Amino acid sequence: MIKKLFFLIFTIAFATAWAQDNKSLQGRWKTISVTDSETFAAYPNDSIVLLDGTKRNKISTQDHKAHVRTTYARNIFVFTGANDFFQYFDENPRTLTFDGNYTVTANGNLTLNLKNLGRIDVKIAAKYYLENDKLHLTMYADRIHPIEYVLERTPE
Repeated sequence: MIKKLFFLIFTIAFATAWAQDNKSLQGRWKTISVTDSETFAAYPNDSIVLLDGTKRNKISTQDHKAHVRTTYARNIFVFTGANDFFQYFDENPRTLTFDGNYTVTANGNLTLNLKNLGRIDVKIAAKYYLENDKLHLTMYADRIHPIEYVLERTPE
């Protein structure tokens, strides 16, 4: 009887902890900084620093910075209570990049089962944690190096 009671208490405590993690993730988040293997970019001050040490000419550097601005700069992430996930290029709802669902697993791990713009299935592993009201999201798509976002909650 004591074992059953202990198991019940443990199960309720675990379910409550999971629900809090899942609930804290829910909402609309905008990018305030992003880092990949080549670049650190901070917004809204629009500073972009190249990290990879690659020698680039002025035009190549400008092209790379423009790529970062259009690809990552103003990304919006939405996690719903129904475990739906949406990623937009920017604030415009017509700029949907990915949509699908997410599953929260142990230790701040996420699995994102998505469709991209071409409606091709994409599965992305991710990790997250919250610190100082900021969502730190690391996404491991089909890349050698992950993309690390720092996101700020915005009104829906």
